[in-house]
Amino acid sequence: MDGASITCLEVAWQTLWKSTSYFVDLSLHDRAFLQWQASLVAAACVACGRLCSNFEPVWSATLETTTGYPIQSLSQIMDLFLRYLFT
Repeated sequence: MDGASITCLEVAWQTLWKSTSYFVDLSLHDRAFLQWQASLVAAACVACGRLCSNFEPVWSATLETTTGYPIQSLSQIMDLFLRYLFT
């Protein structure tokens, strides 16, 4: 692997980290997220971070298996996160 590929991969992971961290911080500062289990909110943070970082797929079969959450169960929380982001 050449240096440019490593740099691109590092930038992609940094972007994902920053995006996901934004949603985590938001979830900790807004009472609206208290209505859901913390693990469900955390999974939605990851999904929104991946979406905003242009990772594909947004929610892979591996993430679904690991978390136990299908993307449909995250949609309501993701919608709330994205409304905050774009307002």
